[in-house]
Amino acid sequence: NKARDDASSKRLLLIQSELERIAERRLNPISQALNDARKSAAKNNKEPKETTAVTDKLEEAHQGQEEVVASLSRMLEQLDKWENVAQVVHDARELRERQAQGAEQVRKLTPETLGKSKDHLADELRAELEKLADRQEANREGFGRLRRSMEKVSKRSEKEDPVVADSLN
Repeated sequence: NKARDDASSKRLLLIQSELERIAERRLNPISQALNDARKSAAKNNKEPKETTAVTDKLEEAHQGQEEVVASLSRMLEQLDKWENVAQVVHDARELRERQAQGAEQVRKLTPETLGKSKDHLADELRAELEKLADRQEANREGFGRLRRSMEKVSKRSEKEDPVVADSLN
């Protein structure tokens, strides 16, 4: 767990530093280029020098925006991988809760059904047992889906994040 926490903290710090880098080194120059282009255009001067200045500043802003988009895309790829792990954890917790609820319902029904055949149970109890069986089947299917999700995330993570991959195996 400590290794996973350290890896998560490291990932968060990398994302935070990338966001700060984008804000300081990319967004401010983009804003400045757009403001300069607006000022040049506001002069309403048809001189080629001013037209070129507007075009140059707009191109500079466009290039900066493309770099920001590329940085954010790389960041989103990393966050998407992390989100997949978070989804697996969420699904596992949900299954654990449903299984615990089923176990509690079985515990409550046991005294009423112990030693009795299905034919000697009240209709209400038979219906409740059917519901429990259906829920357990749904849980079994959910565990299968969870296992497949964990395998998929683990395979994707093996090269990039061995700590995550190891924790899912």
